[in-house]
Formats: sequence, C-alpha cells, structure tokens
Amino acid sequence: RAAAAAGKGGAASEESGFELPEAPSVEALERFLAEAASAASASAATAAAIYVSACASGLGPVPLHATRAVPRLMNAAHESAEDRSAPHAREAAVLCLNGMSERLGFAFEPLALPQLPQIVALVGDRDRKVGEAAVRTLETVVSRLDPLAVPAAMPALYHGMRTVSWHVKEVCLRTVGRLAARAPGPLGACMPECVPAVIECLNDS
Repeated sequence: RAAAAAGKGGAASEESGFELPEAPSVEALERFLAEAASAASASAATAAAIYVSACASGLGPVPLHATRAVPRLMNAAHESAEDRSAPHAREAAVLCLNGMSERLGFAFEPLALPQLPQIVALVGDRDRKVGEAAVRTLETVVSRLDPLAVPAAMPALYHGMRTVSWHVKEVCLRTVGRLAARAPGPLGACMPECVPAVIECLNDS
C-alpha cells in the first residue's frame, strides 16, 4: 500500500516521501490505526506509522484525544507483549508514537506523557526491533517535553531503573542524564527522589 499511495495524489507526507492516499480525517486515522494493529512485517509497520503520524499531524491533538488513538495503540502493544504475539504490530504502535511526537511536538505532550511507562516497558521487549523503536520513541518524546513537564516524566524512568533488565536501566539512566542537561532547574526539584533512584540503579548494575 505504501508504494501504491504515491500515485494516488493524496496529502503529502513531508518527512517520509510518501503521500497519504486521502485527506486527513478521523475515518482515515481509524483505518491507518487498524493497519498498524495488523502489521505483519517490518515494512508494513513502518508504512502504517508513516500514515498514522501524517494523518495525526493533519488532524491535530484534539481528534487524537477524542478517539483515544494513543492509549489504544499502547494498550494493544502491551497486550501483545504479554502473550508474545504480533511483534510487528508492537513495532508499528511504537513507531506511530514516535512519528506523532516528531510531527506534533509540544502539542503531543499531554497524550504522550501517560504512555511513558509502557514505552519504557517496551524498551525491554523480547523483539529487538520493538526495543529499538521504543528507545527511539522515548528519546523523541522526552526531547520534546516542555521543561516544566520534566517532573511528570520522572516516575516512569524511576520505575524503569528498578526493573531487572540492565538494558532498560541503562536507557532510563541515559534519559535522566539528557533531561538533567536540558532542564536542570525542573529536574533539580526532583533530586530527593532522583538521587536515591540513580544510586540504587547503579548499585544494581
């Protein structure tokens, strides 16, 4: 479908080089979300994420909130992770979040913040591509946070630093370091909780 879309003359996707097969609408978004949920290959996951993020960019955050598109994506990813099924659908879900965060920036923050615990959990996914996509998405989301929203992101990172996975611990520690460099003032207010969590994580590692 990604190859066919280029000849249909739909709305352009600036970053991907593809074109949407139709103008952004809630109906189109629902169809693209269904494609993400049923992705059966890496290329299908990538194409679905391109369509979802381009459509979401055209619609804006209000319809995304109304349709609960973001929590639906992540809940489906969490469920498939638990039963070890549909790794490409999980990859698609995480890539969708990454694309929406890249395109919508600060406007996506209220939708992305509640999903940080699930993004962190998917960093440790058994499927390597899912984990890599989750790392990229975590980096994208936190890089677009308003500095005043940084404290709201910290509990998910604390939880990640307390998991048994050394890889998740490392990613969360690295993310805390980036936030400290980017928003030292807001993060400074979190020091009473942050310092013990970091020390515990380093000792466990």
